[in-house]
Amino acid sequence: MINHIVFFTYLPLSEKIETDFYLQALLNNGYRVTYADISNISGKTIRHTIERPYILEVLTWDAFDNLLKDSEREDTIVLTNVTYNHESYALFRFISRYKVKLGFFARGMLPVPSLMENPLRRFLVNPMAYLSVYKAIRFLKNKMAVRAKMLGKIRPYDVLFVAGKNGVMTTGMGWQADLRHAKMVHINYFDFDQYHAMQNQDQQLISGKYAVFIDQYLPHHPDVKLFNLGEVPSERYFQKLNAFLDKVEATYGLKVVIAAHPKSDYASNPFNGRRLVKNETALLIRYAELVLTHVSSAISFCALYYKPVFMLYNETISTVFSQYQVRFMCDSIGGYFYDMDHETPLVPAGELVIDKKKYDRYKYDYLTSRESEQQQTVALFLNALKTL
Repeated sequence: MINHIVFFTYLPLSEKIETDFYLQALLNNGYRVTYADISNISGKTIRHTIERPYILEVLTWDAFDNLLKDSEREDTIVLTNVTYNHESYALFRFISRYKVKLGFFARGMLPVPSLMENPLRRFLVNPMAYLSVYKAIRFLKNKMAVRAKMLGKIRPYDVLFVAGKNGVMTTGMGWQADLRHAKMVHINYFDFDQYHAMQNQDQQLISGKYAVFIDQYLPHHPDVKLFNLGEVPSERYFQKLNAFLDKVEATYGLKVVIAAHPKSDYASNPFNGRRLVKNETALLIRYAELVLTHVSSAISFCALYYKPVFMLYNETISTVFSQYQVRFMCDSIGGYFYDMDHETPLVPAGELVIDKKKYDRYKYDYLTSRESEQQQTVALFLNALKTL
């Protein structure tokens, strides 16, 4: 029976991570927990926002070797949220040497063309995404990473905690091998658990009718730098965005409220004085007349609450989200696409529609399953550990 959970990652431990991966719940239920920080051997620099006695800083490959050897036990499971691709090939090649029980939280998948369409179609629709030496080399390296997994050089997972039909794709390149090999435990995405828990709550934060913009803190988000996604020029980004929000307010007679990103730290309000509300995205979407965003996982609440969505793009965010990527996600939910660099008339007031079939499909493709939708993930996870 499992009594020790080793979780390795290069993400800094935060209260959100602690909640999202049920670390405190595990401790409360008598499990040993080790949060293995492998950022040093992964070449990434992080700083934990909370300190916990179960954090283990893995500073060398020898230290990681010792941890994995110690985890080759029947009572231990090794979990991660590190996606497999060419950049993490060396890490997973190293792990494949050990006979550990290996698991992955396969959730948070979004409708992205890189995984949902075949490479030839992606090239024909969006050739510019491949017409650079860097992108071509990255594409070929990822293909080599897939081949390595299909040939068994990278071991597949033993157990997957999966949210939605497409959640397995979050394991990364060669996910098909994981699908064939792993035991599947159906769970929910974070947002679905929150939606489920809020069903009996009735707490409207904003008086009157409003639209909400889901802020992604793009010019300053730490992940943009961590994953080398390029730079979003702050002044031009907010100039274009605020002009579009002005147009929305004028067209629909709605005030636009900003659902500030949880990691945001705005010294001054860059949204022309619009109200900023932090850590209440679900409630804001629940009572909104209209939702605006780029490519955000919070789109899940739009699907669950059946809200019309404007998916916004312009040149300033192209290093983070391509136009094709924004359009692809927009089409998957039946939203409205707008390029803020062009003066496109908005859908007339009173003619906004939603596609309930697409929203319901999104729910079961990315957020939950028939097997898990009536329970909270923490209960599903703890029950599954007893059977491994």
